[in-house]
Amino acid sequence: MEEYPYPIIVEGDWGPAKNLKNKLQIYFQSKKKSQGGDCVVQYNDGSDSATILFKSSHSRDGVLSKAEHIITIDSQQITLKLYKPSDVDEQANSTGQRTEQACGYQEANQSESSDVVLENLPDGVKQKVLNLLVDNISTLSANDFSMEFIPELRKAVVTFKNPSDQSDPQTELDVKKPQESSAVVLENLPDDINKDVLILLVENISRLYENDFSIELIPELRNAVVTFKNPNAAEKFLNDTRTHEKFKKNNLRAHALERSSCVRVENLPAEANNKMLLELYFEKWGGPVEEVILIPSEQAAMITFKEEEAKGRVLKQENNICGFPVKIYPYLKSLDTVLYGGNRPQLKLPETITVSVHPAIREFILNKGQISSIKDQMSSHFCHINMDKPEVFLCPDPALLKQKDITRQRINDWSKHTIVAFKKIISNYATSEWPMLPALWSKVASDVKKVVKDQVFTEMDASKGVLTLAGMTHEITGLKPTIENILERAKILMEKEQNSVTEYMEISPAMYFLLEQDGLKSAIAVSPHLHIGYNEKMNRLGLSGLQTEILMFKNWVLEKKVTMKQKPLQIDRSVLEFLRSVDCDEMSRDLFISHGITAVYTIENGDVVVVVGSTERAFNEAEKRINTVLTTKDLILEDQGVLQMPEWQDLKHLLEELFNTPKRTSVSISLSKQRDKITVTGFREPVKEVSENLGYFAEKHTRIEETVHVKSHAVVKFLKDRKLQEWQHFTRSNEVKVSFDSKRPWLKLSGKRIFVQQAMIFFKSLADGLYTDTLILQKPGAKKYFMEQGKMMLAVLLKEKRFVVVLQEDDMLEEKKGDFFQGSPGRVSSSSLGRHAMQGWNQKMFSRFDIEPAAFQLCGETQEDLSEARDMINSLILREHVIIPVHDPAIAQFTRKDVEMLNAIQRELTVSVQLEEKGQDSLITLEGLTRDVYTAESCIQELIGKVERREKRRCEAFLNSSLVQCQYQENGCSATNLDMLTKYKLKQAYPKIQPTMRMKLNKDKYLAREETTRQRLGIELHRDLKVGAQSPLPSHWEDMKGQPVVLVKLIAGSKEYADVVKEFRRTNLTSNIIEIERVQNSALWKNYMIKKEELEVKNKHTNNEKLLFHGTGPDKTDQINHHGFNRSFSGMHGAMYGNGSYFAVDPHYSAQGYSKPDVNGYKRMYLVRVLVGDFTQGKRGLPVPPAKSSNSADLYNSVTDNMTHPTMFVIFNDVQAYPEYLITFEEGRARARARANINPWINPVYSAHDLFW
Repeated sequence: MEEYPYPIIVEGDWGPAKNLKNKLQIYFQSKKKSQGGDCVVQYNDGSDSATILFKSSHSRDGVLSKAEHIITIDSQQITLKLYKPSDVDEQANSTGQRTEQACGYQEANQSESSDVVLENLPDGVKQKVLNLLVDNISTLSANDFSMEFIPELRKAVVTFKNPSDQSDPQTELDVKKPQESSAVVLENLPDDINKDVLILLVENISRLYENDFSIELIPELRNAVVTFKNPNAAEKFLNDTRTHEKFKKNNLRAHALERSSCVRVENLPAEANNKMLLELYFEKWGGPVEEVILIPSEQAAMITFKEEEAKGRVLKQENNICGFPVKIYPYLKSLDTVLYGGNRPQLKLPETITVSVHPAIREFILNKGQISSIKDQMSSHFCHINMDKPEVFLCPDPALLKQKDITRQRINDWSKHTIVAFKKIISNYATSEWPMLPALWSKVASDVKKVVKDQVFTEMDASKGVLTLAGMTHEITGLKPTIENILERAKILMEKEQNSVTEYMEISPAMYFLLEQDGLKSAIAVSPHLHIGYNEKMNRLGLSGLQTEILMFKNWVLEKKVTMKQKPLQIDRSVLEFLRSVDCDEMSRDLFISHGITAVYTIENGDVVVVVGSTERAFNEAEKRINTVLTTKDLILEDQGVLQMPEWQDLKHLLEELFNTPKRTSVSISLSKQRDKITVTGFREPVKEVSENLGYFAEKHTRIEETVHVKSHAVVKFLKDRKLQEWQHFTRSNEVKVSFDSKRPWLKLSGKRIFVQQAMIFFKSLADGLYTDTLILQKPGAKKYFMEQGKMMLAVLLKEKRFVVVLQEDDMLEEKKGDFFQGSPGRVSSSSLGRHAMQGWNQKMFSRFDIEPAAFQLCGETQEDLSEARDMINSLILREHVIIPVHDPAIAQFTRKDVEMLNAIQRELTVSVQLEEKGQDSLITLEGLTRDVYTAESCIQELIGKVERREKRRCEAFLNSSLVQCQYQENGCSATNLDMLTKYKLKQAYPKIQPTMRMKLNKDKYLAREETTRQRLGIELHRDLKVGAQSPLPSHWEDMKGQPVVLVKLIAGSKEYADVVKEFRRTNLTSNIIEIERVQNSALWKNYMIKKEELEVKNKHTNNEKLLFHGTGPDKTDQINHHGFNRSFSGMHGAMYGNGSYFAVDPHYSAQGYSKPDVNGYKRMYLVRVLVGDFTQGKRGLPVPPAKSSNSADLYNSVTDNMTHPTMFVIFNDVQAYPEYLITFEEGRARARARANINPWINPVYSAHDLFW
């Protein structure tokens, strides 16, 4: 029977009955009879029980929910007892033990302990609830145990007086037979029936006396419940009603009252408003509770028990919850009502309500016939309305109690709902009052009555001086402005009759214009008799009218001024020019007013845009609109010739006419002073369209010049000479002009953009297909040869070749690394050694000299072409190159000056000089061009002759020293022998009878004068006081011939020139030197030397001098040459470390930052001797160097920018610097070095001057 899985066991005292199984099947399958459904019956004959198997649990539960089941078998009514099979098992096996799932418990001790711990208690549980819980579980009274509640641990400890009480009690479950229902429900009773009539009706049908039953009449349901003392009498009464004529004639119905396990608890105290508390209470005094429903608003609760007997137990006893007595009544779910027994409360009509209504509204309602409509509306709320008296009475309609679904709550809510409904109706009416003097009423009465007509109720109370209008709300609202206007006009007329005044206000045109846009007309309309007039020339507003009108208008203007926001805007210069070029008022209307923004703008001081807004918000919107709506667009003109085209002028005029009208300017087009930029300014969309049209035209017709960068100068020449036929078609149409640069590795293309771009692609393609290389010859004289006679030879040979060779000259500029548009630089080839210098004997005397290499740029169409070019160049130089040795014993006697002469020969003739010391076999080897080598050999032979003469004189001096003894005596000291050469010079001078001779002894200068005595020939020595008193001028200076300042141009190739160049290029400065001049200023020099001696004494060391650099402009050199450096000019170019004169360690710094070029692009820089002495860290604003210690007057001599790695020094005493050399140089392109047009070997300059003093 898997299809019928829901069984019920049925028991009954039916004895041996026929067809019992069928009767049970019919009964439990009937929804009407048993509330059951589809089922099968299992029954064994002779048994007093049967099993009913239902197909659905819903059918089974419906059967079990019915309070009583009675079946008729053999004319006998048999009450059936129903239960589930599981209930039988539980009744048979259960010990009655109960546990509480919500709260666990554990015994405090496994031994005989009287304490039990309750754990996991709910957060809000109270001790009263726990007491009831223990009562219910233990079946003990509160005196049999004590409890300690621990809420923070959610625990409680229960201590039983008898330890055996803590175990759960075991109870026997009694399976009781359900009681038969003894109550009958009478339905569909007449509205006017009373209890006495019902009693007689029941007596007639049941044949019982009034004491055998009781009746509870439920008039609001038109029902009554009859409860019989004998249940069998109830069953018989039901059967008799089915055949009773009067019962049927009055259409009455009767059925058995269902068994109910629900009660209603009333008068509950606030403390008992707790589900768990009520559940535990009624479980204790009644039985298991199925559901608790709280009704706090009625101080009541609905309790549903699991079994009906529990309800009977609580109804029979007096109940006190939390110390308060409560009322408990049975509740019938089918009737949705409570049975109160004989004390059922009777429903009464609520009390009459009194409300107040404005007297004028009451009169309007009564006079205009509105009362009937109100009564009809209130009747739906069971209310009669009475407005005969000033107070309105709302009376309940008796029909309220006759409503079928009337309840006590609905009756209680009647007053509230009625008042709400009445107020809603009255809200459709309104009043309006105005203070009114009789005199004013006499003027406006006719106008008011003419306006209101019969629409509203009008009342003038002269005693109170009040005019009242009453009527429908919309009518009063519509009439109120009209009445107020009538009254206001009448008041004005009355006031105007007394006096009128005229006043003036100072208002700017912009402010007046803004007021016009911000409600000026509306403000005047409020005062129709006020007359205003604005004088724009005088910036004055005239006001004529009543004083109150004028004051009100002034207040309005003042309020507007207070709320107005005014501020100058920082906007683009082009937008400013646009706003200035148009009418401010018209543009303000266009920009702001037409878009609902009450703001204007003005131009102040010719170049400031000031925006005035009526409010902060209006100002912000105006500022935002200017920044978003107006814009400017610049078009850069690459070709100004576009402006001269007639088509350009036509397009410009067309666009201006298209977007501008006589009254409205949307866009302006302007040209910069340099005529290289077009500026389009105005509204965003017109600016966009105009700039696009002009830009397209300019782009289309612009002539441009583009540069095509190539790898080398050889590529330029190859493209020009060897590829002429391939690119010449560009120039034939005159669309593109091609220019080849002879100094830079590029070519330039000029013409219209579209043609130039095509030509660029073509030339780049040609250049990409070429091979390049660089050949460097570092043989002495190679570059010189190819720049002179070899140049012509090379040109002749190249005519028949497929490649191009270009000798790289000094003024050719190379592209910086990374600027080539194609490939990587060509391979570099090198021939011979890279540097020739003097080697061998006395090597330290020789300076390093770099032979300038000859660099050739090669270009061809194949690698074989480049290889052939290299071979050709090498063969040419080899034919002109020679090596010659010079042997002479005098070479071993060369002095420092002789070595310097060799260095000069090497530099001037670009030959290699190698010196080898081998005693009598010493050798000088010369290498270079044939002509130069033989010239160098001639110079060296002359130098050898001078060495031989010098050695001869030294030998004569030695011989003289053995024959003549010379001594000198100074300051009474012992005599001292003169050296050999000095004695020789004196001997040579004596025969010539020279009166005096200058000579040096121990680095001091003396005047020697002959003195003859009888005993001997003597020479008197006198210290040269003039020389001793003053610092001597450098010995290498030229004769100044009495001039205070002389500039001496240094000879390129000289030792002095080379030393200055070396300092100049010490940090790889590649600028090209034009000339170097020695500054000879005797006064500055002597002062400088005196200061130098002073610092050496003061600082107790000689390391006080440095060679530094100072860049300047061409207009400052005369001042510096004559007067030295002037610290008064400090700060003109920066004074970060003090207010003094600045000198750089690195010439780069001076060359780039402070050497200003002249018209020829030449720059100037001084190589300066600077006495830095003892120095320290500088800082801004120093007038003098800091003191060496806090309590010392001894100052540092200078300051620097960085003590660890100084890059500049600052001096504060002008005599601490001497401008020794003025270097003129240029950046960016090389110039051929000027060579001295003299023969240095005929008049050589021997200088003992050392640059580093």
